[in-house]
Amino acid sequence: MAYQNKPLAPSAQQGYSLIELLMAMAIFGFLVSTLFTGFIATREGKPQQEQRRQAAAVYQETIEALRVIREQGWDQIAQNGTFHPQTTATSWTLAPGSEVINPDSGMTRSIMIADVFRDALGNITLLGGTLDPSTKAITITVSWNQPLVSTYSNTIYMTRYLDNLAFIDTTVADFSRAGHVATSVVFTENDGGEITLDAAGPGRGNWCEPGSAAVSQLDLPRQGAARAITAIQGKIFSTTGENASGVSLAYVTVTDAYPPVTTLAGTFDGYKTNDVFGTDQHGFLATDTNAREVAIVNLNNMTLAGYYDIPGPNSALSIYVLDGVGYVIAGSTLYRFSADPIVGSASQAGMGSIGLGANGSSVYVVDGVAYVSLAATSNQLRLVDVSNPSSMTMLGSLTVNGGQARDVYISPEGHRAYLVTAGDASRNEFFIINTENKNSLSVIASYDTNGMDPKAVDLVLSGNRAVIVGVGGEEYQVVTISPETNPTRCGGFNEDSGIWDIATVVEDDTDAYAYINTGQANSELKVIEGGPGGSYSMTGQYESAAFDTGSNTAYNRLSFTGNVPDGTTLRLQVAGAPLGPSSCEDASYSFVGPGGAIDEYFTGELSAIPFDNQAGGHNNPARCFKYKAFFDTTDILLTPMLEDITINYSP
Repeated sequence: MAYQNKPLAPSAQQGYSLIELLMAMAIFGFLVSTLFTGFIATREGKPQQEQRRQAAAVYQETIEALRVIREQGWDQIAQNGTFHPQTTATSWTLAPGSEVINPDSGMTRSIMIADVFRDALGNITLLGGTLDPSTKAITITVSWNQPLVSTYSNTIYMTRYLDNLAFIDTTVADFSRAGHVATSVVFTENDGGEITLDAAGPGRGNWCEPGSAAVSQLDLPRQGAARAITAIQGKIFSTTGENASGVSLAYVTVTDAYPPVTTLAGTFDGYKTNDVFGTDQHGFLATDTNAREVAIVNLNNMTLAGYYDIPGPNSALSIYVLDGVGYVIAGSTLYRFSADPIVGSASQAGMGSIGLGANGSSVYVVDGVAYVSLAATSNQLRLVDVSNPSSMTMLGSLTVNGGQARDVYISPEGHRAYLVTAGDASRNEFFIINTENKNSLSVIASYDTNGMDPKAVDLVLSGNRAVIVGVGGEEYQVVTISPETNPTRCGGFNEDSGIWDIATVVEDDTDAYAYINTGQANSELKVIEGGPGGSYSMTGQYESAAFDTGSNTAYNRLSFTGNVPDGTTLRLQVAGAPLGPSSCEDASYSFVGPGGAIDEYFTGELSAIPFDNQAGGHNNPARCFKYKAFFDTTDILLTPMLEDITINYSP
């Protein structure tokens, strides 16, 4: 079928005419709008561009004015708020509020000054942080209303000078600069330079230089071999009861004079004794006597005060008493018994038992956990939860690459065990064990006693020195265990008759001693002196040498790092001062804390140094600066340590 062109119907012609009309109107409107906008742009483009050029010039002038004002002094820049620059006869100053630059265009200028905060690394932060009093955030805003409403704004950071500087003390050379004052503190090089409390006492003796001469010794009664010893301040409990030729307990008193005087205060007999534990009023003996494996001795009259009958025929091998409860090993079982009250000769009440899997050799109890060394070549250390009076439960155990375990000592907080095993030419005998996780123990490090067969171990310096004693080789060995990953010998001596047990004591007057049982027939008990490092002064101070910047300086922030064990504190104060009569060293300083008061202290966090201008007191800004560190301990075996300090300042 062919298609033909035909004329449109009248209705169709009308429809197309309406559409064409609407399209024509739309095009006309667009053209008019475009032409009008172009006309406006042509008319206002150059004025708007001129306003932008003027705003840029005003902004640049504002920055230059701020630099001039800053270099005249920090006081004006230091204040927060809204300001504008204003000329004086010779320079610039800041006036409150914003200003109108051009009334015709409505151009205004303002300077908003705000504080700046920094994080622990010194970076500027918008959240939290420490105030930096020598840096300000300055927002410069230039705005105008004609011909179009517009604003130009930007934030700059301005410091008291071109940059913040710092001086750092971190080495012995830094801390010991001429002019410092040290009171009962010393500089050490254990970790690149640090300050610690000094050794207490008059400085007699040294743990690492014990020599071979005892400062006191005592011939215990009869001819028995001394095999066990324990001590508390003023009292020593020793036994020569391994065989029938010795006494079951030798109770010895010790004076706190120098040298100490040891006196046999009494003896108790009738039992073959394997171990001993002592308190102020009683001696507890681990014996071979059936039905009285634990004998409790009244020290006032050296008579039997009580006993504990361990079930079965096994002899008691090791004993420990804590908080009125006794813990005793017999064979492969740990028993618990009541040690308070002790009434006459009545048997003490048993409080449960738990199997150990092998014969035990030593028990030590800390915070509800019994640490037991086993005379076995596997699982030489076992931990037992003894906190529940009705039931003891097994915790973790550990096999070390050593022989049968002989003795164990536990750190005061229970986080470390120090274990010795039988001598072996092919393996180490001393082990430092991480016991923080009671169910997952691990060896931190080990040490070869080099031919000595260890019998016992004790700790001094709360983890900084271990003393190992034994038979053969060098029988008395002092081991430095700081860092604990690398124990090394620091001293010792030979005692050819052998040393069978050891107890260490640091007296209230800070004298430190090791009491040892030897095989010498006429001097079974010997007192070996410890010394510097064996205990620390209770308090000490360090005042730095003066820091002289050469001109008035703003001291901004302080931060320091150190090691602060539980029971110790490390605090700092600062002081700024004008130049003294001849130098910063003879300036007058008043030390303050972060709030500017003399009874406040910095405690390690990044802190702002207070700005102040006290007559005769702390000054900041100032030319001269010092800091003072305060060291305190409630445990003479522990010391806080200042490792480094950073002072941020702005000239």
